[in-house]
Amino acid sequence: MAAPGSANVFFRHGVTSSEQRTGQEANRMTGSDGTGGRTHIGLIVNPIAGMGGRVGLKGTDGVLEEALRRGAEPQAPQRTREFLAALREMPEADSIAWLAAGPPMGADLLREAWFEPEVVHEPSGVGGEGSRGSGSDMTREVALASGGHGARDVGSAPEDGPVVAGTRIPATTREDTLAAAREMAARECDLLLFCGGDGTARDVLETVGGAMPILGIPSGVKMYSSVFATSPRHGAEVVAEFVRGEMEIVEGEVMDLDEDRYREGEWNIRLFGLARMPHAPSFIQAGKMMVSAVGAEEILDEIADTVREEMDSTPGVLWLVGSGGTLDAVASRLGFANTLLGVDAVVDLETVATDVNEEAILDLLGRHDAARLLLSPIGANGFFLGRGNLQVSPEVVRRIGVGNIVLVSTPAKLAATPVLRVDLPDPDLVRDFEELGYIPVITRYRTRTMRKVET
Repeated sequence: MAAPGSANVFFRHGVTSSEQRTGQEANRMTGSDGTGGRTHIGLIVNPIAGMGGRVGLKGTDGVLEEALRRGAEPQAPQRTREFLAALREMPEADSIAWLAAGPPMGADLLREAWFEPEVVHEPSGVGGEGSRGSGSDMTREVALASGGHGARDVGSAPEDGPVVAGTRIPATTREDTLAAAREMAARECDLLLFCGGDGTARDVLETVGGAMPILGIPSGVKMYSSVFATSPRHGAEVVAEFVRGEMEIVEGEVMDLDEDRYREGEWNIRLFGLARMPHAPSFIQAGKMMVSAVGAEEILDEIADTVREEMDSTPGVLWLVGSGGTLDAVASRLGFANTLLGVDAVVDLETVATDVNEEAILDLLGRHDAARLLLSPIGANGFFLGRGNLQVSPEVVRRIGVGNIVLVSTPAKLAATPVLRVDLPDPDLVRDFEELGYIPVITRYRTRTMRKVET
């Protein structure tokens, strides 16, 4: 898969040219549009993104009702707050003119952070003058906790739907994302930010094509596209540099993954299209590298033998085995069941639970005195926590301990992965990984390669 390259991008979806400009852009540069020459940035928050992760659903698309039944809680609003809080501390924040979708898709979060956005679309589930469409009954039943720490009055919540953490806000539909993105494209935004996962990235690209650069604040269950910041805090760094005018615009990949097949354990991903994006390799994740196992059988045998020795030397210890092709190959060699795209529990080389969610993991940890976490980083972008395994929550990592994480990777995959990354919404754990600095990765029989960890 090609790395981000030239800014001259071919788009297969949506608008195909970003070169047609009107007097509106010139007015911005002079400040005659009333915004003082500020950078125009759009914000779209998918409030249900990532809700399926901790409850073991591997995504939220099409299974929102089941996610709610399992006790899922919203992730995207808090991830957006983290981004806005970091941006608020930067001087460039005052040079931004915000465009946003109405609550709960961004405008409310901007107001909490003391920004004053122009609302370009009212979500269908909110009702009132500007709402469009009816939305589905099921998605309206999602309640999203505000959880804000600001003193702003961001408006009253609707009175339909259940309550989570004292706040009742309806969910939105894909059509709301498309409509908001269309409005931002029509207003010739300088940059469009979205908080969500790969599905939200696809919706945004389908609508705006090459009309403007886009950048994702990561909040989905699995994010294989290369248009996401590595964390909300790093996203703020990218935006600040963009506002200063120091950012080159390049192309990035937006990936398409069939979530229904993904939940059945089938990993089928393709390139959906190429998007314009800010070029900040230190702060933006690479797309997932496709690594072939052909010719690597001996290496996988050696990795499996080393893992077997580790498990044999820890009788009675609970091993939580993560997802991905490398670990699936290891499990196959060791003879225990494995969920290709989930987390399984193993004790003494015997599977004791499969495809567990956060609640089940915490229950297992409560019944075992010691535990290990066996993971493999995503090729190229390096994430081993916070992408595709949200059921391994901060609470789970705390209970197991950072020092009890065991990583495995083939040398070929690791060679294309210069740093390892975690994306956890827990400052104390982030500090633990920062203090750790480097982490060993099993790459051959009794062979470990040290890799730097970034947060």
